Amino acid sequence: MTTLEIQLDSAEKLRANWPAILADPAKLQELLDAETVTVAAQAAINANVDWRIYTGRVDIAMYYRAFGEFIAWKTPYVTINLDQDFTQLVAKYVLENNPEVGGAYLAANDGVLLEILPPYVPPVPEPDPVDPEQPTDPEPPVE
Repeated sequence: MTTLEIQLDSAEKLRANWPAILADPAKLQELLDAETVTVAAQAAINANVDWRIYTGRVDIAMYYRAFGEFIAWKTPYVTINLDQDFTQLVAKYVLENNPEVGGAYLAANDGVLLEILPPYVPPVPEPDPVDPEQPTDPEPPVE
């Protein structure tokens, strides 16, 4: 009996026959068209705030799903790094829109709602001006 003849009516049967299904693009498309198999995203968002240093990233991958269960990965994970400004927006959004987070933030700060400050950008030191009268490699003093 080939994969085409097997009744694919459970996640276990789909997983067991997945290599053959992938080898038959028409069968895969038939399962997708019938919505027996769907494509879903899995994403993990990691954001960190330490004073005014904001770091964050999103790891995202796509997978095949059927009968409420994972079947197989469609794509590997891709990591997208978030810049400080975007991560600050995420922090503000969560603080303002999640009562549990807002409550924990207030409790940690003795009931004071502290401002979420913009990202810290260290100042770039200006180079020392070079005096055109001074030699760049002065001779050591003679004693």
